[in-house]
Order: sequence, then structure tokens, then C-alpha cells
Amino acid sequence: MRQELKDRFGEMPPPVQNLLYVIRIRLLSAEAGIQKISTEGKQIVLMVGKETEIDRASLQHSLGSSVKVGSTQIRLDTKQLGKHWTRILEEVLRRMTSIPYSLPSV
Repeated sequence: MRQELKDRFGEMPPPVQNLLYVIRIRLLSAEAGIQKISTEGKQIVLMVGKETEIDRASLQHSLGSSVKVGSTQIRLDTKQLGKHWTRILEEVLRRMTSIPYSLPSV
């Protein structure tokens, strides 16, 4: 979609780029089972939905030390990630959608 917009209208101004980023993050979050994204100090906190189970060890191993994976939260340290935190947030969500997780049996 980004390329189509660029082809049709030219280079996108920063507000449009930011809007597309937010849309991408929301879609990925929904697919990954993230219920809420917030900030606490210099950390981005992803709240994992109650119905979503994640393989914490696999996810932590694939994401490295600047991301902490808990049972109900995933925390990204923006101080450690620096100016690339937006790219890393998107990568975290993409990895969550590719790592198997299951819904509890009803």
C-alpha cells in the first residue's frame, strides 16, 4: 500500500508515514493477541491478552536482551533500543505472529 500511495501521490509527508505505521502496528497487535500497548517511563509495554498463550522462552531467545518477555507482558527498553525502537516494535509483533502459540481449550 505504501508503494501504491508513493507512486500515485509522491513522497509521503511524515504525518502520513506515522499514520501508516500506527495502522501497521494495530493490525500486527491484533494478529499477535496483544490487548494493549502503553508506555511506562522509557519502556513500551505490550499486554498479552488473557486468551493468548505464548512460548516465552522461544520468543525471548529470538528477541534478545533489550526485550523482556513475561507471562502477561512484553517490555521493550527504548533507552537500549535507541532511535530504532519503532522498527524493533514492529519486528517483535511480526515474530509473535510467526511463533506458535495456542488458545486454551474451552
